[in-house]
Amino acid sequence: MYVYLTKEAPNQIPALFVIVKLEHDLTNHWLIRQISGLAKYQRQVACDKYEAFNSFNQAFYRFQQLIELRAEQGYKVQ
Repeated sequence: MYVYLTKEAPNQIPALFVIVKLEHDLTNHWLIRQISGLAKYQRQVACDKYEAFNSFNQAFYRFQQLIELRAEQGYKVQ
């Protein structure tokens, strides 16, 4: 499954973070370590993006559940 993020994505979520999270299922601790390593003036921006990233994960999980439900009901999922 591919997830495409456009420039209009909420809070400009970095696509790299999303791809890494989905393909390797890294823990949130990894992301927190990345954020804590940023320069001080960048941390607030990173934390804002981290919150948006978690929201994206929740939305994606619900989307995945919907796809599985549709597949169970006999719909073709592409």
